[in-house]
Amino acid sequence: MTPTVTLRKAGWTAVYPHPTTGKRRQVVVESEEAGWILIKREELQAAAEREQAIRAGGKQPPVPPTSRLTLAEAFDHSMEVRWQFGKSIDNTKWLFTPIRQFFGPNQQLDSITAHWLSDYRKYRLRSVSASTVNKEVGVLRSMRSDALEHGLLADLPLWPKNLPSIEPPPRFLTSDELERMCSFWDKRAEEAQPNNKYAQIADLFLTRVAYGSRFYETRNLETGDLDWKNGKLTFWVTKNGDSRTVPIISASVEILERRSAAGGPLFDVHYGTFRLAVAEARKELKLPGRVVGHVARHTMATRAVSKNISTSLLKHFGGWRSTTALQRYAHLDTSGLEHVKEALESF
Repeated sequence: MTPTVTLRKAGWTAVYPHPTTGKRRQVVVESEEAGWILIKREELQAAAEREQAIRAGGKQPPVPPTSRLTLAEAFDHSMEVRWQFGKSIDNTKWLFTPIRQFFGPNQQLDSITAHWLSDYRKYRLRSVSASTVNKEVGVLRSMRSDALEHGLLADLPLWPKNLPSIEPPPRFLTSDELERMCSFWDKRAEEAQPNNKYAQIADLFLTRVAYGSRFYETRNLETGDLDWKNGKLTFWVTKNGDSRTVPIISASVEILERRSAAGGPLFDVHYGTFRLAVAEARKELKLPGRVVGHVARHTMATRAVSKNISTSLLKHFGGWRSTTALQRYAHLDTSGLEHVKEALESF
């Protein structure tokens, strides 16, 4: 709770948490200055009492949680302590939007029961997949965890486990499909107004294919991240917060040189614009399967696995934290299977 001194009907009123108990206090004072003096005096008095207790060998218990935390406050807190250090902030805000709209930003976090959460999930399943619902609820779970860990709430009701969801097999693009998509975007760029975002879509998508980078990792690239002397590129802003440096892929050199000529960020495209551009290409070209923006990452992984690149090298290059996700590409390792065949037929 943030202390305030405001002019109300009863006069200047100081509202602040008690420095020792944490309970809300509301005191009418003579002026705004008198209110801030009161707040500061009580803080200093509480600090003096704590110091005296320490000198006397006693311990002061921590301030008890107030159990008053709105969804908006909990989200801002998690944004400060968790997501600003690496998570895709725009994506997190996007996942929180339906939660905010359904429950209301001023709804108390500890009032969302399992039954109410189930109602939310049923409502969202009308328009999105179970996987997306789990991601949205995952944001809520993170907010609850952060609130408990930092003493903002004393307790929270139990929630059900995630919805069962079936992950579709990874879709990757053939060279022909990739060329057709880029041609479609280039044509749209010529038809649209000057300086439109379509002029960047093909470049951004091809860069993602070259490095298997996520959307925000790619969009946050800047000219200074390119080390041409040593042929290296560094992704500083990543999903898991760990930067990674990889060799510059020759297929991306022309794009990176051209886009870095002006200095500053290499790309300036919002996620929504990129997502819609991919959807337009999929519909216009009648591409089968689940073709979304992330298919660029799948395509890079598929190419690497098909050339028998080791899992440890691929993990670092693409920024995967575990090998679980990479197991989805194991069946595409055709060259590796040929080695198995040769070994077994040698007996």
